[in-house]
Amino acid sequence: TARFDAHEITGLKVKLRAVEGVLELRELTGEVHSGQLRANATLNGRLNTATLETRGGVQSLDLASAMAASGSPDLVSGSAGLSWQLSGRGATSNELTRSLTGPVQLDTSDIVLHGTSVEKLLCQVVALTNNEGLPSAFSPDTRFTEVSASVQLADGNAVLNPLRAELTNIKFAGSGNLDLLQQDFKASFSA
Repeated sequence: TARFDAHEITGLKVKLRAVEGVLELRELTGEVHSGQLRANATLNGRLNTATLETRGGVQSLDLASAMAASGSPDLVSGSAGLSWQLSGRGATSNELTRSLTGPVQLDTSDIVLHGTSVEKLLCQVVALTNNEGLPSAFSPDTRFTEVSASVQLADGNAVLNPLRAELTNIKFAGSGNLDLLQQDFKASFSA
């Protein structure tokens, strides 16, 4: 078992080799928030500029558990899968983070945003525009039929394009950008 803040990896199995400044994580497997984690990586620190190559993924991650461990309980539920293939180089951890390049794919199932009805918010905008009342009662939660994102890391940013979300009768398409060092996220959607 390994613990990273409030996140715990159970059933952890690691095949690791370190020789002359090269750290090979040949295989890392375990369970995190009920999801299956599998990854490998090579960190070459022999020279002044380290290089990193990693690939892996997590499948069936329980989002309610992950969000609760992150300090945001009761915000979202469902499951998510994430896969990545990244490389980078740098003399410091910030340089290495800024230089990461490669694709990341996010797919989800059974996503529920608790305490917010996106459909109601959109209908309120239409009703106000048309000077009409709301047509019906709405669920207090939003149930998505799909949420997915293709992400490309480059130049210290994670660019999400496309970013998709679907409700039963509404489709959203958008894009976003996450500054990896500043942790500043911006996104835009159209319905």
